[in-house]
Amino acid sequence: MLGSAQFDELKFHDAKVLERNGNFEASKEVLRKEFANDTNNIEFALFNAILDSRLYRTKSSLSRLIQVEKILEAQHPNSDKLEFYWFKTFLGKAFNYDVDRKFDLALKYYLKADSLSKHNLNLDDFATLHGRRLLLYSAKGRWKDAEELRIKYQSKVDSINDPRLYSYFHNQLGTHYHYARNGPMAIYHLNESQKITEKLFDTVLLVNNLFTKGIVFNEHMDNRDLSLEYYMTSLELCDCPDRELLQTTGNYNISRIFKGKKKIALQKEYLHKTRQYANSARQLHTKNNVFRDLYEIYDIEQNIDSAYYYLKLHKIYTDSLGVIDREKKFAELQSKFNVAEKERLLLISEKNEKQSRNLATALGGGLLGASLIGFLLFKNTKRKQRIAEQERELEIQKKEKILKDQELNAIDAMIEGQEKERQRLASDLHDSVGATLSAAKLQFDHLSKNKDKLEDMDELFSKTKTLLDDAYTEVRSMAHLKNSGVIAKKGLLPAIEKLAKNASGTNNLKVEVQDFGLDEKLEASLEISIFRIIQELVTNIIKHAHATEATISITQHEDTLSIIVEDNGVGFNARKIHKKDGMGLSSIEKRVEHLEGTLEVDATPGKGTTILIDIPL
Repeated sequence: MLGSAQFDELKFHDAKVLERNGNFEASKEVLRKEFANDTNNIEFALFNAILDSRLYRTKSSLSRLIQVEKILEAQHPNSDKLEFYWFKTFLGKAFNYDVDRKFDLALKYYLKADSLSKHNLNLDDFATLHGRRLLLYSAKGRWKDAEELRIKYQSKVDSINDPRLYSYFHNQLGTHYHYARNGPMAIYHLNESQKITEKLFDTVLLVNNLFTKGIVFNEHMDNRDLSLEYYMTSLELCDCPDRELLQTTGNYNISRIFKGKKKIALQKEYLHKTRQYANSARQLHTKNNVFRDLYEIYDIEQNIDSAYYYLKLHKIYTDSLGVIDREKKFAELQSKFNVAEKERLLLISEKNEKQSRNLATALGGGLLGASLIGFLLFKNTKRKQRIAEQERELEIQKKEKILKDQELNAIDAMIEGQEKERQRLASDLHDSVGATLSAAKLQFDHLSKNKDKLEDMDELFSKTKTLLDDAYTEVRSMAHLKNSGVIAKKGLLPAIEKLAKNASGTNNLKVEVQDFGLDEKLEASLEISIFRIIQELVTNIIKHAHATEATISITQHEDTLSIIVEDNGVGFNARKIHKKDGMGLSSIEKRVEHLEGTLEVDATPGKGTTILIDIPL
């Protein structure tokens, strides 16, 4: 039963209270301190994944959920807790795919979670499981499925008879009727939800309720004033960076309302607020719209410099998004082409079978006719083969050109990375070893010039020896860290463990390595590239993070290698990362791009840094 497998309330009490109040970052920090060294703790990994979902960090959340699955399969094949953890894992995956608008995958995992659910689910899981499915059916226009689920959902809500669940239910019905474009019904259910929510002091649900009201009054009730009031109130109650999606959408919607009211100054103010929050990859289209609107405003104001600046940004983002859209459309067209090609080949096959039957019948009527038909078929086939051959040659030429371009880009990235490595090594030698040796040289010159006059000769000799020892230690330490890649020939994991061992102790830093599924060696050049990326990240932690703990997590999936490097250091402002030319992040990004992978930076000043990297195998 699910009840026997609930989290240890004593250990998780503080983190879960913070999570219920919407303080997701603070909840993560509690977990980090409590369970940082417990790498196989299922509760810790699963709750961490749920918090990442709440923060809309779907990539990080999915990676942690895959880690939970591996731990379950390896350590708990017959445990009575298995059903509970699988349910939470499926529900987490469904929610992440739902947020990323991958509705078919989301529905698949909602149904899997539903098959494991029991009558004693907690209210949050119950509302998520049924409410999100209802909204998913509504968003896809599957009204029959939505109505059947609504009736079933309402029946269960009535039987449980809990105020908090009623609040969830009415809130989700309000969104359901918003999708159905029924404004009055949407407002009725949202009002019912608000009455209960205000009594329960549930700020998170109240924010969601007010925000949805703003959408309904703007889109379905043609009441901009009320819409603006609800948008403003919801954003005031949710004035925190954890709700990036809500802040981005809300501020942009407010700017559009002020545009309709021709209040240009207020429109401009909320466009800049939108730009402040629109930082994730999911907000690119909104960010592009902000640049377009700001260009139009500054153009009207005849502020040429600002207008040109935002027009340029708008064009850059439009071009980038156009490439993404074209790639998606190309994939869709390719899929349709494959289906059409299969149908064409099937028709040709059926046609050939029919022709064969006709030929067999015609053979009795005359050999000459059959020979003529055979000759025509032969010529037609040869012609098709020639056309196909020409098309293949053109395709080969195109691929060769693409490969040459990729090779040139790879060489450029490699040269730039090597140059940065040389510059960094020269800087380290100049700043640390050079300074120490300069001091030793001054001491030695002093000894040489005054050897017959000095009374504290032994003390000066001792100081000079200490300086030379320090210089030797610094060079040896740098050599250990920089040349750890030599042991990559023994495999990626031993190389990283050696790197962690060498780095531990530097600046009171402790580095741990966690691996999942990394049982076999990868291709040699790939292992070296991955090692250099991790080496660069560890160097950043040593030089800039002022951290005491760091973790390197490597998970090998079927066709992907996931890398998570975390530290508890000083962090930095992730929004300004591209404005800086430090910390070697540009070099790391180019290395990851060369491997056709993706890199995501999650950093907040004072709260440490998390780097997420996915590399296809």
